Amino acid sequence: MKSEDIAKLAGVSRSTVSRVVNNYPNVPTDTKEKVMNIIKEYNYSPNTYARTLAGKKSNTIGLFLIIEGDFGENNRIYMNDFFGAYLDLLLDYASIKDYYVLVSIISSESKYQKIQQAFLEKRIDAGVIIGTQLDTLKKIHMDTITSSVVLFDYDLTDKDRVFTKDSHISTINSNDYEGIKDAVRHLYSKGHRSIGFIKGRELSRSGHIRYEAYLSAMSELDLDVNADHIIEGEFDIGIAYANTQKMLKDCEIKPTAIISANDFMALAAIDAIHEANLDVPGDISIIGFDNTLHGQISDPKLTTIGPDFKIMAQKAIDILDKQIQGIYPSQEVNYEVNFYERDTCQSITLEE
Repeated sequence: MKSEDIAKLAGVSRSTVSRVVNNYPNVPTDTKEKVMNIIKEYNYSPNTYARTLAGKKSNTIGLFLIIEGDFGENNRIYMNDFFGAYLDLLLDYASIKDYYVLVSIISSESKYQKIQQAFLEKRIDAGVIIGTQLDTLKKIHMDTITSSVVLFDYDLTDKDRVFTKDSHISTINSNDYEGIKDAVRHLYSKGHRSIGFIKGRELSRSGHIRYEAYLSAMSELDLDVNADHIIEGEFDIGIAYANTQKMLKDCEIKPTAIISANDFMALAAIDAIHEANLDVPGDISIIGFDNTLHGQISDPKLTTIGPDFKIMAQKAIDILDKQIQGIYPSQEVNYEVNFYERDTCQSITLEE
């Protein structure tokens, strides 16, 4: 049925039906009850597309997961605790606030236009973007988007602020820098002096910051960084595994410990270490990042660092909900991380 049909049955104007549906206060109680009874009887539902064309809210939040690369087994959301955790939590909190969620995976350059289209076509009232790279805002033409957006793992630059008129952009990050430095200090306290690192993707905030923190901590402790112990991982399990294998094969003197820029690369490195007939943590200690479920249930259980995804997801939906209502401005939020001591890190005896 259309709103005109409801109006005829109720003996009111179409605009009155519209005011009832949108809960306007200036409708007499008896008129409102008459219209609502007919709406219930005929199971009438407003046309969402028509409502958005008329400038009404869609009551929908877009969730865009940027997972670039071939959509193979390792790029599936159900295999990735990082994206899976955010997907689960954001859906839960959006549901609590009575929002629908449009979920889209951005797996290639050509798919970025889906983000801009969702905003410009008013399919969504606001959006969350996870998996951002340094050039993500340009790729989605953020300067053309005026709806509220929350970016995870992204630092707004001065250029971004000019380019985007950032009053509608919020960022939610974790204090990765101090987390990695704490990991280096922890290994140092356990006697480790030869500490390697598995790098993430340099174009991402987390990939860049975590590596810079490692270098800084090593310098502060007067520890040499062995270039042969720096493993390119790209936040990719296959790449991390292959390059860890290569490092173990090529290096006569192996690191006594390795810090990985995320848990999945750490677990891949453990597989490579075991296949080289070495032990974790007996021969090489490992520390990951993100405190994923896979790391918690692995054998051995992974020592790692991680933020509270639950608090971060809840904050994202809270920010968007209030911005959709026009209540408060954008925010830049930074959460501390925790250290989780488990089974993959042990003390060693320093040589005289």
